[in-house]
Amino acid sequence: MAADANSPASDDALLVIRWREGGGHPIDTASPAVLRMLGEAEPCLQTLLHPFDRDRFLAEVARARRCGHDRARHADHRVVDRDGRVSWWQTVTVLHPQPDGGLRGVSHAFDVTDLRGCGRSLPQDTAPCAERALLQAMLDSIPDLIFFKDLDSVFVGCNRAFAAFLGRSEEEIVGRSDFDLVPRDLALAFRADDREALRVGMPRRVVETVQLPDGREALLETIKTPYRGPSGELLGLAAVARDVTEARSTEETLRTLSLAVAQSPVAVVITDALGKVAYVNARFTAMTGREASAVHDLESFALCFAEPGSDQFREMWRVLSAGETWQGELPARRSDGGLYWASVTIAPVREADGRITNIIGTADDVTERRQAEEQMRRAQKMQAVGVLAGGIAHDFNNILTAILGYSHLALDSLPEGSEVRDDVAQVTIAAERAKGLVQQLLTFSRKEKAGREVVDLRRIVEEALQLIHPTIPLDVTIRFVCDDGDMAVFAAPTQIHQVVVNLCKNALDAIGDDPKGGPKGGGLPRLIVVTLAHATVGAPKELARARLNPGRYLCLSVSDTGCGMDAALIERIFEPFFTTKAVDKGTGLGLAAVHGIVADHGGVIDVVSAPGEGSSFSIYLPRHDPELGLRAIKRGRGRILLVGDERTMLGMAGRLLRMQGFQVVASAGSRRGLALFTIAPERFDLVVLEQGPTGQAWRLLTLARAFAAASPGIPILVCASPDSELEGAAVEAAGVTRILRTPVVPDQFVTLVRQLVEERLAQKAGRNADSTTGATTGRGHRPA
Repeated sequence: MAADANSPASDDALLVIRWREGGGHPIDTASPAVLRMLGEAEPCLQTLLHPFDRDRFLAEVARARRCGHDRARHADHRVVDRDGRVSWWQTVTVLHPQPDGGLRGVSHAFDVTDLRGCGRSLPQDTAPCAERALLQAMLDSIPDLIFFKDLDSVFVGCNRAFAAFLGRSEEEIVGRSDFDLVPRDLALAFRADDREALRVGMPRRVVETVQLPDGREALLETIKTPYRGPSGELLGLAAVARDVTEARSTEETLRTLSLAVAQSPVAVVITDALGKVAYVNARFTAMTGREASAVHDLESFALCFAEPGSDQFREMWRVLSAGETWQGELPARRSDGGLYWASVTIAPVREADGRITNIIGTADDVTERRQAEEQMRRAQKMQAVGVLAGGIAHDFNNILTAILGYSHLALDSLPEGSEVRDDVAQVTIAAERAKGLVQQLLTFSRKEKAGREVVDLRRIVEEALQLIHPTIPLDVTIRFVCDDGDMAVFAAPTQIHQVVVNLCKNALDAIGDDPKGGPKGGGLPRLIVVTLAHATVGAPKELARARLNPGRYLCLSVSDTGCGMDAALIERIFEPFFTTKAVDKGTGLGLAAVHGIVADHGGVIDVVSAPGEGSSFSIYLPRHDPELGLRAIKRGRGRILLVGDERTMLGMAGRLLRMQGFQVVASAGSRRGLALFTIAPERFDLVVLEQGPTGQAWRLLTLARAFAAASPGIPILVCASPDSELEGAAVEAAGVTRILRTPVVPDQFVTLVRQLVEERLAQKAGRNADSTTGATTGRGHRPA
């Protein structure tokens, strides 16, 4: 008789017997370990069971069958091998009633001889070992949950606490698996943990959430340890579990606090009450460039941000000496010499009785925030001046209408050759100049919107250069350099024309009348270079005075070899009415109008200059690509995941995108949407996150970060409310690609979706091409 190779009995470590009802209860198949014990041609259960335990074994089978149970448990019974040696087993028999009324049984045994401390010789008494009873009593007295399983994750024993935890008796547990006792999803998780512990062959700690019989959820910490026989064969699992719900909550709180401090975006130092440093987090080194070991006490921490003897330094110690919190923003210097602004707070940590036990100091790099505030102040000033200028311009326009009208009437009524006629003509000329000034004011304030269309930027630049060419001195060279290819933009032709003219006039003014060129006759060539080129930005690009978001642009640059500008002058050149020219030479509106036009077209303007080295103005306008949508649909068949709380918005956006040929999956819940994405992130080419009316910006960024972590490189489009604070480094760190402010314009939304999907598909195609040629492709930086 051979072992059943198609069952677990083929494992040499198992004790499994398949037998049938009849004379002596013949054994049909058995595991190799059992076969070695039997050693007979026609073995049967009767010869294997010890005479003193045979009747009890069969009686337990009969009783289980009579009660309608599908298995019987046999605790502490003996078996005898062919050489007369006795072993102690614990066995569970699974019962299989046959159609003819007979019975077949499959017995799974667990050798407990070593646990009992009994010898191998045949004992003369029939009483179970006292050690076994004592062991069970000890297990039952332990409040922790203890259980034992065989290699098939079938329970072969447990203590009273575990039985009470499941709300069942020990007899109802032994011989059954997790699938008989708990919901299927939990049973699958338990079985996976069992198999992993058996696979590694070492104790394994797992934390599982289970539902108690009374309906509440509990957190169990379980140690699962593989159990081995005398010869080292793997027999099953022994496990000890403990309800750590409350303890885990406290531990998790402490762990969260510890991680929060260690990974805090601000530098943190903790000292004792005397100022001796006990802890410095990693952010301190990243921000200051100094090693944590260089900070010995609170004073060395403070000296990283304030000079000794400075007013801030003295004020800091005065406040701390009084046991109060000090806070301030200081100009600091990194170890490499770089300057930045630091917001520093130093505060005492007190016990309940008011006693100071520690001191905590934090420092944050607020350079970007201060720069943003300065830009905001500048923008608000520009906006305020623009509102004022727009109002004045409209009123002045009405006055000019009267002046021009009556001047023409006067000219028509005066005879030729009249001296008065020449005077009135000069009035008319002055009024026409004033009209041009009003148009610049209206352009700067964006009160007057010119019609926009798809135009060839190359043609507009050429026409503008032809217009100003007669006004250029003979000793000044103007050169136009242009890339090949399409130069289409969606713009107002007259306004772009005005931009080119104003920049060229500014360049001529910078070169001046000095025939040698440059400041104080510096000998620079008197040259203006106008350049028109394509520019593709894959990640956010920091320019000298601006930030360029990812996209396709046309870059118009006007460079000169004039006197150049210092940093202070560059800061003010776009302010309205600011000019360095004589009173009768300039209005201070030329560059302000250029700034307003570029911003109104969704572009970016940047300037690079230095005294004596000329200036270069660069304008980036979004490139118009009429084939973008067609390519996205043809190549992409892109799949988009929409996530938001507003079902109305999801339904509208989903329908809109499906009409454009996209496959759309919508989720009205962030958790469900993230779960759908995490299962198979490669299915999606774009994630669109919608911020609800009450949604908080940090929650939206946290969700975006989770999507980016699940699939680095996935484009993420956020539709956010107008007042939502979504900008800066936090957006970039969260992996957000683009932001649209609500209410979203459908055409704008679809166009942007097409662009992002096409870029994603092109990226995938590039990776596939690299994989076929053996190339290695790295993941790029996530744009914000």
